[in-house]
Amino acid sequence: MRFSGLILLAAALAGAFLLGVRGGDPTGKPPAKPRSHPVAAVLQAVAEEAPAPLRARAPEEPAPPPPPDVRARLLKFEGEDIGGLEEELEARLSEDPACAEALFSVFKGETDPVKLSFLQNVIASNPLLRNSAEWQDRFVKVAEADPLLGRRAAALLFVQQAETIRPVRDRLFALAETPGEVRDLALVALKGLPGRRLPDARLLELAGRLAEGERDPLLRGLALRIEGNPQRAARFLADPDRTVRMQAALVAEARPALEAALKAEEDPEARELLERRLADLSQAPRSE
Repeated sequence: MRFSGLILLAAALAGAFLLGVRGGDPTGKPPAKPRSHPVAAVLQAVAEEAPAPLRARAPEEPAPPPPPDVRARLLKFEGEDIGGLEEELEARLSEDPACAEALFSVFKGETDPVKLSFLQNVIASNPLLRNSAEWQDRFVKVAEADPLLGRRAAALLFVQQAETIRPVRDRLFALAETPGEVRDLALVALKGLPGRRLPDARLLELAGRLAEGERDPLLRGLALRIEGNPQRAARFLADPDRTVRMQAALVAEARPALEAALKAEEDPEARELLERRLADLSQAPRSE
């Protein structure tokens, strides 16, 4: 997922850097040539006979790059080319996954929701990290207990991007089933990005229960979308809440029910959505 789309998702649901420094001597001076002193020659011979772990680094071998100054890049975030910065940091992280530690350290102290989303998205760009039990545990701990809602929301966006969430699945269900500020985001994290996970029977059952019994219309509408049951959605086309009706319209497939909903609908935005939905169904190929 590119960052521009992620900003929109974070704003809708909750409503965000690595410096590629490459190695070498930080002074820029070339390595000093070894002296031709007899003692130096003996020490060199001993080093060459030593086991590999004890052997000194060869002069031509580059030193590891210093850790990136993520905070400095964050200070210039507003003026950065965001797309280019994202690609730069993702490439750096691909070369050195350990740089994620610097990113996560800043994530734990950042407060701006856009920068929080950016930071988690860069870490999640590495499949080894986003599917790691250790990293998923770190982010779910943030989602469970962090005092800042924006940080909790961004942490759940990280988990959403994983291909597998087995290590933290039960904890996400606990967040989704317990009244709180991140229930909807926990549901989205359980669903995952399209095409990344197989259908989850337990999630579908939970979504159905929430659609039928949850009082919060935002959560009911989201549950309808996640479950994706056209028959259930058709029954909610006449729901008193506009949000639920619009979410149901995106799932329902029965033309008679959608046409009846269009006749009864008074909200202009909901009517426009129903008209588009009927037009899309008219163009869709009919199944034999």
